[in-house]
Amino acid sequence: MIAKIQADPDVYKVYAGLYPAHQPAPEPHKPEKPVPPASLDDAERRRLRAERFGIPLVPPAPNDPTKLAARAARFGTSVDAEEEEKRRRRAERFAMKPSAA
Repeated sequence: MIAKIQADPDVYKVYAGLYPAHQPAPEPHKPEKPVPPASLDDAERRRLRAERFGIPLVPPAPNDPTKLAARAARFGTSVDAEEEEKRRRRAERFAMKPSAA
C-alpha cells in the first residue's frame, strides 16, 4: 500500500498533506523565577514573596505575652504543675534538658 502511495505523485501529495513529517512539539514558555538561596533572612524572604505575589509587605506582629497566655488557655496548651514535674523527672532520668513547654 505504501509503495502505491509513493509511486503516484498526486496521491503522495494528498497523504503528505494529511500526515506531515514529525516535528517536535515546541517547548512551553517557562518564566524564569529567581530562587532565593537558603542564606536569606526571614525579612528578605518576606519581601521577595510580597514582590512575587504583588501584595503589600506587612511586618510580623510582635509576640505579646498576654495574647500568648490567652491562646494557651483557650486551646489547652498550658501544662499543669504535676505534668511539668513528670517531664522534669523524666528529663533527669534520661539526662536530657527539660522541655520549655
